Amino acid sequence: MTLLPEQQVIDLYGRRILIMHGDTLCTDDQAYQEFRRKVHNTWIQKLFLALPLRWRLKIAAKMRARSQQTNQYKSEAIMDVNPQAVEQAMLHHNVHWLIHGHTHRPAIHPLMLSTGKAQRAVLGAWHVEGSMIKVTPEAVELIPFPL
Repeated sequence: MTLLPEQQVIDLYGRRILIMHGDTLCTDDQAYQEFRRKVHNTWIQKLFLALPLRWRLKIAAKMRARSQQTNQYKSEAIMDVNPQAVEQAMLHHNVHWLIHGHTHRPAIHPLMLSTGKAQRAVLGAWHVEGSMIKVTPEAVELIPFPL
């Protein structure tokens, strides 16, 4: 297994594809972006990892529960990607394909960038069913499967 950077461009069958988690594209969710800045702080991560595993698991469970509670009051639009953030990321990396997760809304979305037609593929959450992206020389396909 290789730990990838937050954004990675890969070449598959001559297609430049940007792969990323996707949370940085949800720029309208200000509260989440602030939370993300905190948990990605190197010092906070080091302190957290110094705690016993039992404590870390309890903290993570509380944070997950708080997140679920907070998200039930947020609009779907706020928790989805911002179209301008998507376009900026794709133009910055000079790609016409983007694969990401985070929003848990599996689909392939056609886009029109200033540089031409593009596609954004979103992987789903693995709570009820899984999903994967299959890339062949002919197509990029979203494949759902039961867990």
